[in-house]
Amino acid sequence: MKKFILPVLSWIGFAKAEEEVNPPFKFRMNKGLFESIIDSGDHKIVEAFADLQLGEVSSGDIKLENVSCSMAQREGELKDVKFDTLFSNEAISASSGAMKFTGSFKLGEQEVLYEAPIDRIAVEFLSKTDQFEKQDLIGQISAAGITLSPSQGSSEEAIKQALQERLVQVISDYDKSLMGADMETLLKSPIALMAPFGLTYLAGLGAKKIEIMDDYIDYGLSPRSFIPMFGEKVTKNLKKIAHDFSADYQNTGFSVIIDENLPNMFIRQFTYNEKSYSMRQKMGKGPRGPQVLAMMTTTPMEKVIPKIVEEYGQARPFDLIGSMSTSFLEPKIQGFKPSGVQIKKSGTVAVKINSSLQLLVQKKGGVWESARDIFMSFQFKFKVSLNKSDPEHPVVNIDPVALELA
Repeated sequence: MKKFILPVLSWIGFAKAEEEVNPPFKFRMNKGLFESIIDSGDHKIVEAFADLQLGEVSSGDIKLENVSCSMAQREGELKDVKFDTLFSNEAISASSGAMKFTGSFKLGEQEVLYEAPIDRIAVEFLSKTDQFEKQDLIGQISAAGITLSPSQGSSEEAIKQALQERLVQVISDYDKSLMGADMETLLKSPIALMAPFGLTYLAGLGAKKIEIMDDYIDYGLSPRSFIPMFGEKVTKNLKKIAHDFSADYQNTGFSVIIDENLPNMFIRQFTYNEKSYSMRQKMGKGPRGPQVLAMMTTTPMEKVIPKIVEEYGQARPFDLIGSMSTSFLEPKIQGFKPSGVQIKKSGTVAVKINSSLQLLVQKKGGVWESARDIFMSFQFKFKVSLNKSDPEHPVVNIDPVALELA
């Protein structure tokens, strides 16, 4: 059985271009990784069909009693059994024609042994453009291929047909138990054979697009697909970014592309809303709230802003309102650049966060007036590079470049 180890992560692609809109997170699982997992334990499928007691099998005048069956390899050693993997637009599958059922039954007083070659046993996932539809464990057995010992003369064809139908049902019943999450079935299931299909399904949850090629599966994901709170505002006016995987993806287990729209969607969830936070509301809670609010006046504030008393008088209540809202900041700052992430072709990443503090003072008559506006911008720059000095174990380097506060 062929085995090989693939590096888990080849590279993280930070892409920037201006052609077409792509999902901000792309994930490619290569067929080699899929196959290597399956190869590590596909032969253990025999454990799921070991020493099964089927009871009575009847068809017409044929009545077979104490029918038993077990799965085994047709020839060679069990560890050399290999399931062949196929990727296509309609399905992904892992199948083998190297297995058989063996067992015995009683016909009257006679014990009969049988062998039933399995023409094809396969795990299949039917696929669509944006999701995987369902998984099936399929078994195909030809009655003509079944052999009986001793031969049963004129009754042989009817016996073979009855066995064929029952053995196909054995595989079908196992599939139903597996899909129904029956605990006993799950514990006996060949994890290495089933796990890649489960991972493939989970990776596709929330995918905007799934593309299956001969040697890989591409997933295009967006936070809006699986996080309900992400509304249309987080995707409005995002940059048009085109990107694709590097040419050496075949040498890796899986590859990931993250473009700047992904972190920007998360940042916009906080900056493209109208939320603001009041210091008086926060500090006024609790048993000491009234005492704290009594001290929040222009009199102690005079030590920080000397003219505040001159403008509004002594002991006037004040409040500080904090906000990261783009709609609040944009009209007040010339040449305003919203919070977000910028990724340059050189690998430099700039993360910028804007915030504001508004000082409100209560004038006589109870009217609150904006006394001061404070705008702050925090920017952190770092460079991402990939060290390929060891091709089998590439290392992602992250080096700080600059920290700015304005």
